[in-house]
Amino acid sequence: MIRIAIADDDRLHCEGLRALLAGFPGFLVVGGAEEASVLCLIDAYDPDILLVDSHRTGVLDLLAGLRPRERPRSILLGVDGDAGWSALALESGARGLLPRSACAESLEKAIRLVHEGHVWAPHLVLDRVVEDAAKQREDRRADRPPAVDRLSEREQEVRRHAAQGLTNKEIAARLGIRPATVKAHLTHVFQKLGLRDRIQLAVHDGGHPPLDTPPAVTPAEPRRARVRLAS
Repeated sequence: MIRIAIADDDRLHCEGLRALLAGFPGFLVVGGAEEASVLCLIDAYDPDILLVDSHRTGVLDLLAGLRPRERPRSILLGVDGDAGWSALALESGARGLLPRSACAESLEKAIRLVHEGHVWAPHLVLDRVVEDAAKQREDRRADRPPAVDRLSEREQEVRRHAAQGLTNKEIAARLGIRPATVKAHLTHVFQKLGLRDRIQLAVHDGGHPPLDTPPAVTPAEPRRARVRLAS
């Protein structure tokens, strides 16, 4: 049985939902609007699904407060066509959004799918959530300093000389350090910049690969034996 609670201050609407849900197999309405508060309702009946009036005062705060809990999973009813607000509701913890125009069949499907761990929402809203998440990632990248700026002063010197095609020995002679130290600095440079070798470093710095650097060799794909089946 899927245990359902209804958080709706409109008693008439709540009783209508009770009567509607009673007609679906596997649904059990355990509590409704007559309870003092939503948290009391949840603690008393431990529902799997919470149906919430989207126009309820403080509904987004309610969703955010319930989010750390494994259950109930919340479905908002009577959602208007504001994609921005709907996306915010999903981010706050809602797992289902049903508009005022939703039919009984949609309500049943939403409850069953949300109970299974899915999200029920219009494609337009889901697209908005994806776009917002991508924008947040881009904003975080913009706030981070460029990778080159994270190099130490010595690593910057080694990077510039290596990008010009100097060998480790030549860089060591110019900087007055040992070749092994140059190699260690180059390793750090490659790691911080996400590069694999000197060729990528030269391209990264806007130059060209050193002429004396052999091209990367891609192992040939092994030939596969052809087998002819007897007819």
